[in-house]
Amino acid sequence: MHLNEQNRQLWERVSAFDIAEYSFNYGFALRLATENKWSFSFTDAAIMEYKKFMFLASISDEMISPSVIVDTVWHLHLIYSDAYQSFCKLLGKEIKHIPSRKQAGEQAKFHAAKLLTQKIYEPVFGTMPEAIWKYESMYDSLNLSHASHSIEKINIVTLVLFPALVTGLYFLLRPVYRAIDSTYFLPAYFVLGFIILLVLRQYNQQFFKRLINCAAPSGFLFELGSLELIALKSGAVKNCVHALTNELIVQEHIAVDDLGRLSAISVPDTGEIAQLKVYEIFAREEAPVLYDKVLFSAIHIPYFQAIQYFVNELRHYINTSKEYVRIVICNYSCLGIFLALGLARVFTGLSAGKPVVYILILVFVFIIITESVLRQLKFRFFSNSLPHHYLKSMPVASRESVLQWDYLQSGQLALTAAFIPVVGASIATNSDHSTSSGSSCGTSCGSSCGSSCGGCGGD
Repeated sequence: MHLNEQNRQLWERVSAFDIAEYSFNYGFALRLATENKWSFSFTDAAIMEYKKFMFLASISDEMISPSVIVDTVWHLHLIYSDAYQSFCKLLGKEIKHIPSRKQAGEQAKFHAAKLLTQKIYEPVFGTMPEAIWKYESMYDSLNLSHASHSIEKINIVTLVLFPALVTGLYFLLRPVYRAIDSTYFLPAYFVLGFIILLVLRQYNQQFFKRLINCAAPSGFLFELGSLELIALKSGAVKNCVHALTNELIVQEHIAVDDLGRLSAISVPDTGEIAQLKVYEIFAREEAPVLYDKVLFSAIHIPYFQAIQYFVNELRHYINTSKEYVRIVICNYSCLGIFLALGLARVFTGLSAGKPVVYILILVFVFIIITESVLRQLKFRFFSNSLPHHYLKSMPVASRESVLQWDYLQSGQLALTAAFIPVVGASIATNSDHSTSSGSSCGTSCGSSCGSSCGGCGGD
């Protein structure tokens, strides 16, 4: 299918149709991102593909069919009935949503509609983006499998099996341990522990690199913004507010007085909506304000709540994947066997009436290190591997905000001197409120046809 001049002009009007504004009053695009826990760039891409689909539906005489993700956008747009009617008026055709009832007789019809969609899409728009048209969920592009066993279950099994492992090694190695003097055992055990920790560190790093490389190149993981990465790194959107406020201070839009209070000076001329809305909170105050008050207000803005929902979902998705569970089991096994060897030595010494203070201290130290390693394993991908990938692969010139990327890389070390004590006081006196609040709109409103869409037709 080739577009004539009339259709080209129609597409220009369709592509410019504004349904994607990230309103802080919970507009269409923000609601779409929040309810589906999508990243902002993926939401933008999904909306654009929806526009392409609706345009093709308006110029096609036959039924075509959307992808699951495009259909998700369509469902929400149908709820905004006035906006949808305006969109159809622009298209010059009423596009009807035809849900699939998943009956056997319909399969051939809808399969033909999907083939037709691809046939008329590619001559007009080129290759279909896999992230939108191939996968049923944004997170499917990570190419991970869901684990059959949770980490919590593995923790319980580990706690049950570990005493049995220590007991078994005690009886198995008791004759050997009694023949080895502590002078030789202690340094050997220390070296063994050091080697195991070093090998696991390298193995974990390579695993998380593979995790990134296994994701679809066209997927959302490689299109994240600096604020989303900052929130992913720490798990909390309050750090996004830190980065934005620091940016406003450096750019002299906000001032910090001697008491650590902040006040608005001049409106930033940037088009970045997140920075503008943080500034607006300061501007509403008639007098200099404590940062805690602004921070609490900012993290409950729907825009930052959308980021928090996305962060929570991505962390949960990866940490419940089969691939992640496997590396956890690997770490548990290596470190568990190592600690069991040390405890078996302790019990051997106690049974023989020999001093065990030094080996007990050494085992205790390795227990603390093990706990730290396993705790960091849960967050390492988000706090280290993914930010490092972006910082290494993205040229400085292409970064939308150098100050935000500096904060991603260095954290509080990137803050301006006047702002460091303000953030420090906030951390010391406040708990994280970033996940305690949801959207007042909720997600109860949806299309009655559910998530199984066959295609569309027109009158």
